[in-house]
Amino acid sequence: PFYAPNTETRTELLVQELKTNGLCDLFFMQEMWNTNHFDHFQHLMNIDFGEQTLLLRADDIRQDELKSGLVSVTKSPAQNPFSFLYAINKDGIADDIREGFGVHKGFTTFDIKMAGGTINSLNTHLHQASVPVRLAQLTQLHQALLASHGYTVPWIFTGDLNFRPYSLEWQFLTKVMGFRDSYDEIAADKNACTYCAENP
Repeated sequence: PFYAPNTETRTELLVQELKTNGLCDLFFMQEMWNTNHFDHFQHLMNIDFGEQTLLLRADDIRQDELKSGLVSVTKSPAQNPFSFLYAINKDGIADDIREGFGVHKGFTTFDIKMAGGTINSLNTHLHQASVPVRLAQLTQLHQALLASHGYTVPWIFTGDLNFRPYSLEWQFLTKVMGFRDSYDEIAADKNACTYCAENP
């Protein structure tokens, strides 16, 4: 997209960073909408990490020809993969344009064997600008989790959340859904920015 140019170069730098520092058990990405971008990433990952690395693309799970851009990388097989697109995604003309290209916000869940047990993993991308839309999306997510595994099993929740610490969305995630904010629990500087970069 126009706000994130040089996709091929940045993808190669990302894979090199993973190769230098080691691949995590779980690695989540958002905004990988284009098939060419995913294919390029998959090619680089296979060369650098071998066949044991597994890539899970949300758009391949649904097979509806719409795009969420969510990609998960695991060291162990992902079980019971599920992908869902939020019903409420729009708040302005930019969203109309994105929808015209078949791009939607959503989430992906799957189970993975880790640390002697099963961990449920979630990757999501919430609306980039609207608090009401993000709250509606989190409400849908909450209902979906209650209807599936619920909150009786361990979850790892990640994503491009697009909200600030202690915001209404943060309150919903921690107070209503009951997730713990690991950064808030361990960070020395509670006001540090987790999304700052030279390229915004």
